[in-house]
Amino acid sequence: MIRCGTTVFFFPIVEILSATSIALIAWYGGGEVLRSEVTFGVLVAFIQYINMLFRPIRELADKFNTLQMGMVSSERIFKLMDEGQKQDNRGKIVAQKIKGDIVFENVWFAYKENEWVLKNISFKIESGKMIALVGVTGSGKTTIISLLNRFYEIQKGRILIDGIDINDYELYSLRSQIAVVLQDVFLFLTLYTITLLYMIQV
Repeated sequence: MIRCGTTVFFFPIVEILSATSIALIAWYGGGEVLRSEVTFGVLVAFIQYINMLFRPIRELADKFNTLQMGMVSSERIFKLMDEGQKQDNRGKIVAQKIKGDIVFENVWFAYKENEWVLKNISFKIESGKMIALVGVTGSGKTTIISLLNRFYEIQKGRILIDGIDINDYELYSLRSQIAVVLQDVFLFLTLYTITLLYMIQV
C-alpha cells in the first residue's frame, strides 16, 4: 500500500511542479517583457528550458512506475513459490490419445471459501467442435481452462474428458495432451520462419 501511494502521488507532484514553474516564468517574464528588460524570445527560451529540465524527471517517474510494477510482480511470484502446494497426482490412467470430448457436470469452484467463481456449471463439448467462452472480466473463462488442466481442484461436481474423470488421469500425461494458447503474442526479432518453428516445437 505504501508503494502504491508513493506511485499515485509521484506523477502529479512532478506535473504540478512543472506547471507551476512555467506559470511563474510566464508571470515574471511577462512583466519583464512589458518593461522591455528582456525580449519575448528570451521568455520563450526559458519556458523551453523548463520543459527540458522536467523531461528527464518525467522519464524517471515512468521508470519508477515500472520498478513498482516489477516489485509487485516479484512479491506475487515469491509468495507462490513459498506456498509449495502441488496437485495430488493420484490418477492411474495414462492419457495417450485423447479425442477431446469434454463434459462439465455441476461444477462449483471458488478460489476463496464460499466466494464462488463457478456455480453449478454444466456443458458438453464434442470432439472436433470449436466453441467460444464469452463473458466480462472475472466471469470465469480462464478459470474453466485452468480447471481442465487441473491447475486447481474443484469443490463440487466433476469434469470428464472422453468419459473419464480428470482426477483418474495421470496428471502429467493429462497436461501433455492439452495445449494452452495464451492471448499474449510474441514475435522474435528474427525471420518469421524462426517464430513459426518455435511455435511448432512448443
